[in-house]
Amino acid sequence: MQKIGILGGTFNPIHLGHIQLAEALLSKHHLDKILLIPAARPPHKPAPDLIAGKRRLAMCRLAAQNNPQLEVSDIELQRNGQSYTADTLEQLQGVYPGAVFYLITGADMFLTLRDWVSFEKIIKNAVLCGVTRAGTNAPDLYTYAKKLESLGAETIVEELNLIDASSTEIRALIRSGRDYQSFTHPAVAQYIKENALYQQ
Repeated sequence: MQKIGILGGTFNPIHLGHIQLAEALLSKHHLDKILLIPAARPPHKPAPDLIAGKRRLAMCRLAAQNNPQLEVSDIELQRNGQSYTADTLEQLQGVYPGAVFYLITGADMFLTLRDWVSFEKIIKNAVLCGVTRAGTNAPDLYTYAKKLESLGAETIVEELNLIDASSTEIRALIRSGRDYQSFTHPAVAQYIKENALYQQ
């Protein structure tokens, strides 16, 4: 039985924190692989400066190229429209029959899971994994995890020491002409430079 992590997001752009998170969970929970899934259009937050999906997909592939356990999927980009996790999990059940999926989210997203579209389908098809930086809002996650479990979910809460990076901050650094390359895979930084991304 395969154990597969699902790490979705806009990846606008993908950064080293995403990769550190994925690799930590691969090791800690003995996952067979993690799928990095760029969203076509995120339903949970506005994304006015979201670049084309093919660009974000390309950067994910560059960021994952050194780890064969990290795979990049265009399943949500192929669907177009808003990217609902419940739909993605149902599709993946067909691709990987019998697999156990681990839905990986950061703290902010984890604390909203009860309000996601078709929550009942999500908890039927995946273990819910909330990840926070060590020493931050872990108590809130543990409390919320208990609430989700009372509704039938299986949950995991992880406190990890990850690089302090965010896609929003990286875009701001690029726009202001400051260095951002310490937060991204070198190949991703080169791709951003060659394609003049996030300049405005």
